[in-house]
Amino acid sequence: MMRLIPGLLLAASSWVSCTSGPGTAEHSRVTPQPTAGTDLIALAVIGEPEPFRVRVETALLNSPHCKIVSVADRTALLRELEFAQSGFVGPESANQLKYLIGPEKLLVVQEKGVARTIRMVDKETGLVEAALLSGDGPAGDSHAALVKSLYKLVEGRAVIRALKKLQPGANQITVRIESEQRRFRVGEPFRFSIHSSRSGFLTLFDIQPDGTFLPFVPNKFGLSNRIEAGTPYVFPNNGLTVTVAPPTGVDTVFAVVTANPLQLPADGLVLEDQHMVYEPGRGADAARGFQVGMSVLPAGDWGVARMEITTEPR
Repeated sequence: MMRLIPGLLLAASSWVSCTSGPGTAEHSRVTPQPTAGTDLIALAVIGEPEPFRVRVETALLNSPHCKIVSVADRTALLRELEFAQSGFVGPESANQLKYLIGPEKLLVVQEKGVARTIRMVDKETGLVEAALLSGDGPAGDSHAALVKSLYKLVEGRAVIRALKKLQPGANQITVRIESEQRRFRVGEPFRFSIHSSRSGFLTLFDIQPDGTFLPFVPNKFGLSNRIEAGTPYVFPNNGLTVTVAPPTGVDTVFAVVTANPLQLPADGLVLEDQHMVYEPGRGADAARGFQVGMSVLPAGDWGVARMEITTEPR
């Protein structure tokens, strides 16, 4: 996660009602609308003890973003996964895991005494994309807290999947994100730049490891979303600082540049830890609406780039 200092409370709340820079007020805006339906993520829940595994699996049965895949020999799979991540085998051998099972993602659960962990592992890479630890929700006794945290985690993967489908087409605006490093520890400052082949308007947001959909810009309280061709847009700017904060795991940052400014859905934005974020259940709708809205723009009027960074404990 990336945290703005000072917080982005006012800035993020204006994300859906930003005004463009001087002389651009006459440009039309695109207002994507959520669409029904979604591609379900194939997910297998493995680990021990069995009662906790079943509890997690049951909590996800009604999730609108995933389907549960049965694995015949979960114990053997868990041992193979642990061996693949042990460092005793090379990347090619570790990646053979993807040929052994049907799911795209694995939820690896563990309970020892009062300590509980839930890790989401990508089948093809073997990387741990997110982890829910004791005190993060699922460790509590509340079934409602467990369901909420798990739904949010899976929804984040659905958001990323929807946004990865963005295809600008021919003559697109070329966008790239540059950062001096891709791995950070909690508390470290974070800074990156966005480059565009054409002048336009930037929409920048982060999908955090726990599934939180966090918008950054546009912003009329200090962070302009105007980006100029050939001139790096440095984030953060205007005296703000970004520091890395929990949750740890893999963040996915998206940068979209459009010829005209965007207005995205305000429904579902809530205050969380001094930031405006999409509440659980609304992030995927916003992402799919964004995807559909972008698909109707003229070819060449927009471009997109994404960057993954890994955040680690202090």
